[in-house]
Order: sequence, then C-alpha cells, then structure tokens
Amino acid sequence: MKIEVTKIRLIECAGTLCGVASILIDDALAVHDIRIIKKEKTYTVAMPSKCDNKGVYRNVVHPINEEMRQNLVEKVLVAFLLEKNK
Repeated sequence: MKIEVTKIRLIECAGTLCGVASILIDDALAVHDIRIIKKEKTYTVAMPSKCDNKGVYRNVVHPINEEMRQNLVEKVLVAFLLEKNK
C-alpha cells in the first residue's frame, strides 16, 4: 500500500497541537485533518475525529492493523519533521 503525505500545515504549538497533515493512499483515497500532537519530548499522530450529539469524539477514519498504523505514523512524522526543520 502506497501512502503519500501531500500536505503538512505547521501550527505554532498551542497546547499540544503542532501540525495537520493530509495523505493520499494508493493514489485513490485522500485523508485530511490528521493531527500531529506533541507529547512530552516526542510527537504522535491522531486520526481525524468528529464530535457526536453526546459530546463524544469518534474517529472518522483509522488504520485497522498495526502495520498500517506504523506505516502511516512514520510517513506523517517524517514529513512533519522535514517541514518543521526547513
């Protein structure tokens, strides 16, 4: 499966949010609003979510297996760090 990071939008770390990414999967599916979150001395990736009518946030899209999650997180974080260090 081919994952391409198409856009990284840097956000001045207000709280824990430091960036937002968009990806393209197999040149067929775009996913936007992937959040890059700062946790202590590292970064993590949070999938797009939506608030339901009870105030609970639920992921709109998410990886089904660990291999896909690791691949996606690695590509997003590498692209984020490259953009951040320009």
